[in-house]
Amino acid sequence: MKLHFQDVPIRVLDVIRTLQEHKHQAYLVGGCVRDMLMSVTPKDWDVCTDALPKRVMKYFLRTIPTGIDHGTITVNSGGEMVEVTTFRSESGFTDGRRPDEVEYEIDINADLLRRDFTMNAIAWDPIFNVLADPFDGQGDIERRVIRAVGDVNKRFKEDGLRCIRAIRFQTRMGFEIEPETHAAIGANLETFAKVSIERRQDEFFKILVMPNAQEGLIELCETGLLDHIHPMLSQNGCYTCLNNVKPTVEMRLAALFCSYANSYISDEDLLTPLKLPAKMEAFILTAREQKCVPGRLGPVADRDIRIWIRACGDIDANELLDMYAALTGESPNNFFRVRGLITQQPRKLALDGHEIKEELGLAKPGPLIGKATKMLWSLVLGDPNMNTPEMLRAALREYHE
Repeated sequence: MKLHFQDVPIRVLDVIRTLQEHKHQAYLVGGCVRDMLMSVTPKDWDVCTDALPKRVMKYFLRTIPTGIDHGTITVNSGGEMVEVTTFRSESGFTDGRRPDEVEYEIDINADLLRRDFTMNAIAWDPIFNVLADPFDGQGDIERRVIRAVGDVNKRFKEDGLRCIRAIRFQTRMGFEIEPETHAAIGANLETFAKVSIERRQDEFFKILVMPNAQEGLIELCETGLLDHIHPMLSQNGCYTCLNNVKPTVEMRLAALFCSYANSYISDEDLLTPLKLPAKMEAFILTAREQKCVPGRLGPVADRDIRIWIRACGDIDANELLDMYAALTGESPNNFFRVRGLITQQPRKLALDGHEIKEELGLAKPGPLIGKATKMLWSLVLGDPNMNTPEMLRAALREYHE
């Protein structure tokens, strides 16, 4: 594993050079160094320095004091957003997430000591090619091991979110969590419970959409973390379908809730532990309501299948079929007829609401338009060939009479 100067964007190098020209230390640090060592292009660039935040703001024209209380300034370097953080040590984590006190340091190793895992506690100065790796993070990357920096219980008590981050890294990278670090996850659930629901849920969702999501969910369940995210899901244990479901939060949550073993649990009880946007809740409830696909095996009228397709609403009916196949293990061939009808299904009526109002001779909108629209959909779902302006107008005239 090697770090290459040319892999660092020129605008990021400009930030490091500027700090060094003002006689400061400056290193790339954390995830960007880890990713480069693994031959992955970093998404974000973090720089650490012994320059105090106010000095950093003086050295650059365009800065944002994103986390100035904790020593972090975001520098806009020619359109490249670079987080610059002063070397620091931390103490007093009352809320199980953020330090009560921050003390600025002059030694890069003191800063690396506060970080979560050894693979994230590596700093590199690309200008002078100096590597700081006091905890053998490079070695752990080569061994594919996730290991806490220093005293693991201390690290997890500082920030309860580190428990679930360990599993997120494991799920994403396929690394093993070192035994002592793994054991400390279950021992620090109390600190994890202090973290806001939103932050816990955000990490959970990141795991949920990964290719190996089911392995991540199993780890969350076995370590006890899932009990603090959604207790009912931890009792379910049916995660084997997840990897075969479209990797979006909506579809994978829908799959989990549709596979929930206890059918007597209300929708409200299932959704309450999570803080979901109303649109996502509606999506999941529709998926649960329509999870039983008609016409897979037995003789069912085309009209009944078309009614099911329309009831899927904003959900792509093909995606719901894929989810159902993943949940049941059924052969895709069982859905051949349903998929054919999905392709033929009209997305809208050939007449809009204004045209229906005119045909009925109404001066203004009213409940009769809704009833007429429902009637027209009933005709079209029975026979899609009816969906022409002429045939719908004829049906409306008959309906009106």
